[in-house]
Amino acid sequence: MNRYPSIFFILFIIPLTTLLGLWSVFSLATPVYADTHTVSNTDNSGAGSLRQAVLDAQAGM
Repeated sequence: MNRYPSIFFILFIIPLTTLLGLWSVFSLATPVYADTHTVSNTDNSGAGSLRQAVLDAQAGM
């Protein structure tokens, strides 16, 4: 039995699996977007509070 991989394996199978792996990583990735929510006071609720900023972020505002 030969200890070394065949030329078919080296020239075809390894590059094919590498390309399929790279394709799956880059084609199935979804973009991620960042947004800024400003906290302008220390109130527990209402406009400008940390609670309202978190609620706005969860709602996608």
